[in-house]
Amino acid sequence: MSDLSDRLNPYKARAQRHKKAGMQARTAGNHALAKEEFDEARYAIDEAFEEIESRGKFSPSMTGPVDQVTKDQAFELADCWGIRGGIYREEGEIEQAIHAYDRGYELESDQKYGINSTYNTVNRLVLRLLGNPQHQGQGTSSVAGQASFERMRVPLAEAADAIDHKWRLMTDPVWALADMVLLKTLLQERDAAEWEARLESQARSRFPFESLGAVAQALAGSDPQVGTALHELAARLHDHVAQRWPEQKTPTVG
Repeated sequence: MSDLSDRLNPYKARAQRHKKAGMQARTAGNHALAKEEFDEARYAIDEAFEEIESRGKFSPSMTGPVDQVTKDQAFELADCWGIRGGIYREEGEIEQAIHAYDRGYELESDQKYGINSTYNTVNRLVLRLLGNPQHQGQGTSSVAGQASFERMRVPLAEAADAIDHKWRLMTDPVWALADMVLLKTLLQERDAAEWEARLESQARSRFPFESLGAVAQALAGSDPQVGTALHELAARLHDHVAQRWPEQKTPTVG
């Protein structure tokens, strides 16, 4: 862990804490409080960006060898763009979220920085698919939905290839494995089951399965073949969670 990472962790933690509080307030129907919490989350990640900038101007167009300080700066910038994208996503600001994820992707996909993360790489594509009205049940034709998915096939395959090359180098690869299961299911590739088994062997909590299941269900409004596969994936994930982490029943008294 770099010195820069140590400096940024409090800002990131504060941003994530306020984002979670905003989500809880929104679920409870307190939209005024939700807005306040999301605002605080953005202020926190803005401070993280300011801390990065205080270490020196970052130039993505640089050429030649990249030193470790610059690599650390690039990694943290990508991570902060991902956090900012997640905040915008929860606020419903989809275009701004995509823009943030795209900025993070530019760094993740640049080999000179050696960033072992694919968070932005995947989420920029998922949001584009979710942004298709067909996937939100707004009545566009299944042919239009299928055409949109087909246009995304190449970047989806490229994202899967990125995970394949990076996941073993990650400190905690579980979320990348969950993303890979989604990508392989969308691409209808034969090794999807192998990646699902790998996820099951690596995960130590129910949260990656629940998150993946929710995304799979949200994307299931694509063309019928992919939609069926996504529904089936969500059902398997639900069953796996129920078997591995069964809910504890409260004993009755009397």
